[in-house]
Amino acid sequence: MRIPPDDLSGHNIAEITPLVSDFSFCFRHSGNGENGYNIAVAYKKHSLFVKQLGNDIVGLPLKEEPYINFEKDGCGIIIWF
Repeated sequence: MRIPPDDLSGHNIAEITPLVSDFSFCFRHSGNGENGYNIAVAYKKHSLFVKQLGNDIVGLPLKEEPYINFEKDGCGIIIWF
């Protein structure tokens, strides 16, 4: 995935998240950035998306506060309800 999902996709993901008991959203890559694909830029964009997704989920009117863990590299989020 060369670009992260857009804001509408992120909003849709956030609204569906409380319907499950555990949620994980992580970006991974394989390869070494061939074909002009800049992994560092992709990670930066994806980590910003993951942070915004976490903020969107926390901002939802939930019955109870979720436990949220962002991965150290910023490209993953794990949530328990």
